[in-house]
Amino acid sequence: MNKTYPLQREEISSGDMSISEIEQKWPVLFTKTHALKHFEKLTGVNLPREFLINSSPKKKTLLQYMRKLEGSRKEIKEIFQEVEEYKKKKITETNYLETQCFVKLISAYFKEDGFLEYYLV
Repeated sequence: MNKTYPLQREEISSGDMSISEIEQKWPVLFTKTHALKHFEKLTGVNLPREFLINSSPKKKTLLQYMRKLEGSRKEIKEIFQEVEEYKKKKITETNYLETQCFVKLISAYFKEDGFLEYYLV
């Protein structure tokens, strides 16, 4: 990343390449790992870590609010059902499950395509 960054920046900033050309030439730029490392390099912030730390105190309140919406929003109900299935089967640890649920609920509430889930879970 450090060796190719100046060239990537120069080529991308020139505006001469389309997104598909950039993706073809620099496919690593479109990976989760690279995006997170690049974000951290630019900002000094480890995004998944900071998100989880700063969202932890709010998780309980959000989950309670989402439970109220469960009856009126199909996608929210499905997420809670999925979580209950995992809990019954004891497939994963509870803390990870709550975090995964939290991220999925945020995406569902705002009718997003799972962007947060992709980067944080």
